[in-house]
Amino acid sequence: MFFSLQPVSTLVAALSLRNVTHLRLCIPSRAIASFLIKTSTTLNQLKLLDLSMTQIDTVTLSKVLTHFNGLSYLILDHSGLIPRAAELADTGEFTSLGRACALSTIERAREREKEIKEAVAERRAVLGSVTTQLAVPSDEATSSSRISKVKKGRRGVLTAAFSIREKLVAPLDTSRTLSIPQGGDAKDMMQAIKALEKVRVLPCVSNLLSLCVTTFITPTSDQHTQWEGDFARGWEEGCRTIEAIQKRLLTSKRNKLIRLFRFKNAQRLGNTDEEQAINALPELKELIEVDLEGEESMVRVSASPGLCFGGMDGVSHAEGCGHSIIWSQDY
Repeated sequence: MFFSLQPVSTLVAALSLRNVTHLRLCIPSRAIASFLIKTSTTLNQLKLLDLSMTQIDTVTLSKVLTHFNGLSYLILDHSGLIPRAAELADTGEFTSLGRACALSTIERAREREKEIKEAVAERRAVLGSVTTQLAVPSDEATSSSRISKVKKGRRGVLTAAFSIREKLVAPLDTSRTLSIPQGGDAKDMMQAIKALEKVRVLPCVSNLLSLCVTTFITPTSDQHTQWEGDFARGWEEGCRTIEAIQKRLLTSKRNKLIRLFRFKNAQRLGNTDEEQAINALPELKELIEVDLEGEESMVRVSASPGLCFGGMDGVSHAEGCGHSIIWSQDY
């Protein structure tokens, strides 16, 4: 009996799982997906995730795909993902589901851009603080020289040993200066920070190959065909949105308005080498600068992931679905 699901967050952060490629968690009727994405994970090699029998909705599903960005197979049998109303009428649920799966990469790119902006803002503040503190001694020296020129008065027992007019100089916080780039003057460091402020992250098509779901009732052949078509249509709409964003960002890069990066594990763009990754900020890890060469081969709509209903009795499995991966000898 799980009274608290917090151990799930601890589990996915364990270093012992860093090489795990297949993960199956079954805690019936509990929404464990939100705990999987609560903290940073070590499951960078995860390819298959099975959350059957748990509770999950479309919004959380999109966040799971954002968090586990290398995921190829997702199994959500008997998880209540598809509302009963979607089975009785054409509510567009499967179209929305396909679109959400495709657009998960946009949220990932936005999150990384936010981290970069916050890190740059922090470093600007630290640099400004350091520059100000380093300039204080010279001002203090000028003030002291002025004070020394003043005619000394009577020094008796009533003369104070200190002055409330003296400027207090705050000690230099060396612990924060460690995050400032080494070498070069303040102007050079400011130029480097300004360049990082122009960094944008290119969203790419999701790596998802198969999504396994179930419904409350066994779908007929016509329903099966319709739902697959709706899911593919939603996926294509999401890919078109990503395509528009890619074209806009590539145009900005071509006009030298931004610096454009992509994730290392995303679809390869141009002829950029792995060694071109910039490590000026920790937030730029796993990012590679995009080369405009070969951009035409980058902007395209990928094939829709297979939608499998094979988790229900009497329904055949989709080719290459997550169920077949579990049954394979490789697993």
